[in-house]
Amino acid sequence: MRRFVILCGLLAALCLAAFVTKPSTQATEAHLTTVLRERVIAGDISTQADVLGAAAMIGCKLRPQDCADLLRRGIDMQIADRTLYTRIDVSGFGEDARCYGLFGRFWCPWSDGVTGSAG
Repeated sequence: MRRFVILCGLLAALCLAAFVTKPSTQATEAHLTTVLRERVIAGDISTQADVLGAAAMIGCKLRPQDCADLLRRGIDMQIADRTLYTRIDVSGFGEDARCYGLFGRFWCPWSDGVTGSAG
């Protein structure tokens, strides 16, 4: 019986921690913009097959924040604020993904694990 009470207490503490550290809508938007900016900065100009793509990549390298803002307009993001976590459905540019925000972090299926903190 004592173990059961301890287990219930630990479970309640875990749920409280999840509730308190759940990423907000603003943190989710900021994280998406940060991820876009990092991907623009990390992009390789030499991988572009055409001149137009290379020119766009050069422009993005010169002003990564403006490019990230432009890309963000082409992405549809639905945020579902759950009790203990945040679910984010992202679609755009022929790609779809579902991410989860929990304990101040985001987990997305296209990466190798945690994609960063919520701020």
